[in-house]
Amino acid sequence: MRQLGLGYGPFFARLHDIVYDRDGHAAASLKLRDYAERMVYAEEDPCVIHPTTLDALCHLQMAALSAGGLRPIPTMMFTHCQEMWISNKLFGLPGNPLMHAASTQTMRGFRESEFDTVAVLDGTNEPTQEADAACYSLDFRADLSLMASSTTTHNYLMKHTFRRFELPDKDLMDRADAMSIFYVEQVLDRLEAEGVPQYGDYRDLYIKWMQRARSQREKYVPASRGRNDLDGKALAASPKPTEPTTRLVHKVGENLYDILTGKANVMEVLFENRLVDDYYSAEMFKIHAHRVGAYIELLAHANPYLKILEIGAGTGSSAAGVLPYLVYDQGGGRELKRLSEYVYTDVSTGFFENARERFAKYSSVMTFKKLDVEQDPVSQGFEEGRYDIVIAGNVLHATSDMHQSLRAARSLLKPGGKLIMVEICNPESIREGLIFGLLPGWWLRTERGTTCVYPNQGPLLTEAQWNEVMIDCGFSGVDMQWRDHEELPYHRLTTIVATAVEPASRSESSIATVSALSPSQAATTDVTGATVVCLLELDKSVLRKVDETQIEVIKALALRAKTLLWVTTGGGLDTLNPDAELSTGFGRTVCSERGEQGVLVASLASESVKNPRRGSALLATILSKVQEQRQGDGDGWRESELAEYDGVWHIPRVVPNGSLNDSVARRILKPGSQPCLIGPEADRRIRLSINNPGLLDTLRFKEIPDAEKPLSDDEVEIRVMSSSINFKDVMIALGQIPGNGFGYDGAGIISRIGPKCQHTKVGERVMFVSVTGAFSTFVRVSELQTHPMPDTMPFTVAASIPVVYCTALYSIDYVARLRPGESILIHAGAGGVGQAAVMIAKQRGATIYVTAGSQTKRDLLVNEYGIPPENIFSSRDASFYDDIMCATNGRG
Repeated sequence: MRQLGLGYGPFFARLHDIVYDRDGHAAASLKLRDYAERMVYAEEDPCVIHPTTLDALCHLQMAALSAGGLRPIPTMMFTHCQEMWISNKLFGLPGNPLMHAASTQTMRGFRESEFDTVAVLDGTNEPTQEADAACYSLDFRADLSLMASSTTTHNYLMKHTFRRFELPDKDLMDRADAMSIFYVEQVLDRLEAEGVPQYGDYRDLYIKWMQRARSQREKYVPASRGRNDLDGKALAASPKPTEPTTRLVHKVGENLYDILTGKANVMEVLFENRLVDDYYSAEMFKIHAHRVGAYIELLAHANPYLKILEIGAGTGSSAAGVLPYLVYDQGGGRELKRLSEYVYTDVSTGFFENARERFAKYSSVMTFKKLDVEQDPVSQGFEEGRYDIVIAGNVLHATSDMHQSLRAARSLLKPGGKLIMVEICNPESIREGLIFGLLPGWWLRTERGTTCVYPNQGPLLTEAQWNEVMIDCGFSGVDMQWRDHEELPYHRLTTIVATAVEPASRSESSIATVSALSPSQAATTDVTGATVVCLLELDKSVLRKVDETQIEVIKALALRAKTLLWVTTGGGLDTLNPDAELSTGFGRTVCSERGEQGVLVASLASESVKNPRRGSALLATILSKVQEQRQGDGDGWRESELAEYDGVWHIPRVVPNGSLNDSVARRILKPGSQPCLIGPEADRRIRLSINNPGLLDTLRFKEIPDAEKPLSDDEVEIRVMSSSINFKDVMIALGQIPGNGFGYDGAGIISRIGPKCQHTKVGERVMFVSVTGAFSTFVRVSELQTHPMPDTMPFTVAASIPVVYCTALYSIDYVARLRPGESILIHAGAGGVGQAAVMIAKQRGATIYVTAGSQTKRDLLVNEYGIPPENIFSSRDASFYDDIMCATNGRG
């Protein structure tokens, strides 16, 4: 470095073990804080990363540029950093850890060079510097904890959060029930004819269940629901069904006798041809997975550091439904996480290897641990009261002591934490009894003498029975429940939410209301330690024009009150009143200076200000929540800003703005490019796009996403040989109109076809229309968007036909409905659409009038299409109007 004109002393000469090559790469190691060893006389100020450490990373770039000093270079200095990211984990890191750094030259010029540099801590792959998001925005979402009741929460979720699903098909369930009762009666009759054996295991319980089902057959036969057209015997003998539950019923029923007599293995029957996998992938389970995920996403908005534990995770169907709601791509390689930990547990570790592979993208937040929920979790290495959410999907019913299992789940939860279960809550469901009653785990429950009564119904409980058990075990009971179907014969699954509760404590507190500012009120009202509700901003903004006396009163309230609830209107989600945001700034400033929740700014909607009863009820929910926290009974709720929307309090969070970050990146980053072969021999699937419409130098070919995924049933893939260009493509490129791609028609050779394509074959020459852009090496379109082309027609000619002729055909036949003898005026008759329209109009036997903009175009229309010269008018001005009226005797 000194030979290059850069002489650094001991404080800056930090790199060691430097390696390099002649192609602009270099790597080295350095200690994070070895500068401290040389600064023994000075006291170190706390910092995330020391300036000399940053400077040393720039020295590495010089090593890459000069090939370790072997290549002479002019004297150069570090002058600009485009982006930098420094991990906050470096702050307070103990000791003097080792870092490894690498630098790659990305641009070399006569006067300047550019580099990418990354540094990681020894033993990790986590970078201490990298590019990150630059743009953020406020995201307001509902705070479920501030809703007045579980009914309000349920209704909000159903209206605003949960997607609408089709209810399960009742006909399919009727068919499954008809087959189920048929198989039960058929096999039971056979066993009784042979003498019912005593197996001494769960099969005895299963046979008793069969006998009860037969004695109560009226509950199960579809005839009791008005379906006299379904015969179980006939359905069992019919071709194999395709719906997952019905398939499973059919398969189990066919093998039921052999399973009970030991001639067939129940696990082999259930898992043959993915029967159980398909069952758990059915729509009814997707409905509940979506609801659990969407519900937890709202909880994660309030607390983006959720700790979640799943009991009995098994193959991962619940985790697969929940995690995409909590970890998702923000664009540009940025990932947004709204949890800090997801513990994947099961009584068997055999599931973990496949789960690790399946959920590899979530490895940064996911851990795997064995957990037997029927034993004390603490004795198995779990921390008591650690988790915000415990998930249990179809698992707690299959334990020997349900109370012990629920108490174990309760011990894992923080006070106020949520237990979210998905359970079969219809003990009368013969379908599930027939299938899963054949598993020993179905009959594990043995507890007796509890406050709940289980009337010989197997392991399944109704929602009301779950409510009683949960209250016994330290939960609030069933706070919310979502069924897959409200009609009992068709209902199977219920999602249940319960809250971990603590014995409530009570303490006295005072609430003061301020509706006017006066020095005398400030002097006589003692608000020390009280919760103060300030309504000053409801009529007009006080902070917009505040005098010295008023500011002293406001300061007294903010500094003396334990909590100042500052109520305003018109701010938050849709800021209708800019003055309301003065309150937001005021609240943030006080909270920053006090270092605690001093001011809570709540913005009411105008409807709630006009309706005092509604507004008071909304403020009461806030005061109740504040009171909970003061008494130590709360869940750690600490908000400083609230905004009402549609009768529900919403809370803001700062989140990366993915679309804005991508837009900024496209404008400031130089896109990488590389040569690429395009033509008949090219197999790379790329498409023309433009990064910045209006800037033609940003036109470039990009990879087509999902190009290799399987074709849809009626879809074909075409290797593009020629594409046409029209005025719309030009206008899109110039930024004059929006568009998704370039080229709306083309011609090529079919390379792949979907399984149900009937009119095309691989290798066929076709012309096509495409909405995704024909300026591609390959396109995927519906079979209906293609048409065969003659072997003698060049691809360039075929590519020019589809759009112009489709436009002309649609206009003439479907809009104008042109008939023989009628007249037609075709503007720009020498253009692509114009020529197509001329040919179609001639075929229809119409009298044709055209306009043209030059003599060359007039000659084309006369010589090629036989248009009489007197029927050709100018398109350069409005004179054609008089000419056409004259030629048609005023008819037009």
